[in-house]
This record gives sequence, C-alpha cells and structure tokens, in this order.
Amino acid sequence: MIHKELQLFLENNVHPLPSWIIFAFSLGAFLHEKGIEDNKSSHIVVSVPSEQYFALFVAVGIADKVFRKPRNLQSIRQQILNLKKGNRIIYQDKDLARRASVISVEPSPVIEGEFILFIQFGNIKLGIPEQQWMEKIILLEEEYTEIKRSRKVSENYQLRISSPFMQNIYSSEQLSRASFYPGDYFYIVGDKEDFIEMMSEKCLFKNGQKGTISDFLYLENLQNNNSYSNGKFFSSRMKNTHEVNENVPVLFSNALSYRKQIRLFHKNPSLIVIGRSEHENHIDETMSDISRRVLLGNTEIITEELVNYVKNYGISIPAGIELFSWREQYC
Repeated sequence: MIHKELQLFLENNVHPLPSWIIFAFSLGAFLHEKGIEDNKSSHIVVSVPSEQYFALFVAVGIADKVFRKPRNLQSIRQQILNLKKGNRIIYQDKDLARRASVISVEPSPVIEGEFILFIQFGNIKLGIPEQQWMEKIILLEEEYTEIKRSRKVSENYQLRISSPFMQNIYSSEQLSRASFYPGDYFYIVGDKEDFIEMMSEKCLFKNGQKGTISDFLYLENLQNNNSYSNGKFFSSRMKNTHEVNENVPVLFSNALSYRKQIRLFHKNPSLIVIGRSEHENHIDETMSDISRRVLLGNTEIITEELVNYVKNYGISIPAGIELFSWREQYC
C-alpha cells in the first residue's frame, strides 16, 4: 500500500504522512475496487476542514491501485501477435524512440514456442524477440477494451512512465505493464490553476527523493506531456462537452465543482468533498441535493461498509472529518 512507502516533505523537513492523506488514499482504493457493485454506483461525501489537496490524494489512491494491478502478460502478447502488416508501433531502444511499421510476426527459429516481431523504419528492418517486447514496443493502434482512445505520441510527449520518483516506488515491470493500459480510471473536477500548482509542489518523499502528486497523476486536459494517461481533468468553471464513461469514478474537489458539473456525472460513482471553509450557500445547496438523491432514489446506505474498508486499509477516520456513503441504482 502506498501509504507505507511515502513520507511528507514539508518546510524542508520529512514527516510521517498525516492521517488525512492516508484516509484519502483509502477512499481512492475503495472507489477503484467498489465504485460499481451489483450494478449500483457508490457515492461518498466527506466533510473536511480544508478541501485543498484532498481530491488529488484520493486520485493518488486510485492511481496506486492501477500501478499495482496484476496484468495478464498473455493479453499483451496476444495483442502484439495480432498486429498486421502496416500497423504502426513505437520502437524504443534506450533513449531513442521512433515510429515503425510492422512487417510481420513470425515464429522464432531459435526458441521454440516464441515469436519475433519484424518492423521497419526508413530503410532499416529489425526483428525484436518476444523477450524484449515489453521493454521496446509501445502500441499506437490499441484495441484493448480498457483503452478508449489513441495514445498521444509526438516529440512533445514522453514515452512510458519514466519518473525517477515512481521508479523508486514501483518495479520497472509494474510501470511497463501500466504503460500498456492508458485510460480513464478516474475523472476529477476542480480549478485548473489550483490543480497545476498543487500537483507541482514537492510534498512527498521516499528514500532521499522528493516527489510530487503529478508523478502519480497523468491527466488528460491538464498539462500531461506523457503518452500515458490515467485520468481526465474537468474544469468546475467551464462548460464541458466531453463524453464520459458512467462506470468511471468522478472526484468533485469541492462543493462548487459538484454544483457546476453534477449533471454531466449524475450516474458515475463519486466522491464529493465539502470543505467547511467554503461559501455557506455552496455547502447548503450541495447537501440539499445529496439529501434529495438519497431520500428519493433507489439507494442503500453503505457508510458502515466504507468505514470497515478504511479500517482494513490501515487507518481510522481522522478527527475533524465526517463521512457518509450510499449506493444508488439508476433506471
């Protein structure tokens, strides 16, 4: 679990992670594992002294689950075996990366039961043994059901997850496998400038290295210069026209973001963060709408289930934080 590996870096000193950050991680883990149960969406409303950073750390909890998720190497292997002549891939050898065209996939003449991927870039033809596929191949024309969009690739985008801080936490195999599965594992709604500032702050620490929230979060629509993405940012202040997947958890970073964007995500599993320093009208309107949904909808209260999950994660609900959770089924 991520909270056992990290420390907080604050005011040039290293501290244990405060309980509210570990608590946020646990809520992210819950939404990732149990956001949809029995065709019902799980919803969490949490009242905190300050809403700053909270939703971002919940997103880190989701991202940690994604990075640690066991991946079936056979599915990756099969995807490469299914490549056709003319399909485009990225070939990466050390720091050199270039687009290449597939020539064929053929049985290895050396190792029985294994294959070689033959590619071409320019006038150069190359055969890549199966043992090197994870290390040197990046797919451009993904067909995994988990992937809903094409991978971004240009000279302005980094390939794979190459953060030294991440390499200090996860194995190269975990990061390589995750790179094969970009996608929307969460949506997060908030203020763009605030998020950019908070995500860039060096507030995490492990084994002598400082890290940022952006080491974990690769958000489409929010200064992501990596070909990999694990979430999507939505502004709380602008009209959004993006299509959304109703099974993806949405994190509302404050009451205002909920009020402005709930119509777009009303069927999604959700986290609703309410900071007690927010404008009183924003809080009242948000709580009134939540009460209406719980009382009039096809709902099941699951606060006790969530509390038990949090305890099993290794943390109790911190002082000063209030929690309520329910599941809702939609027609």
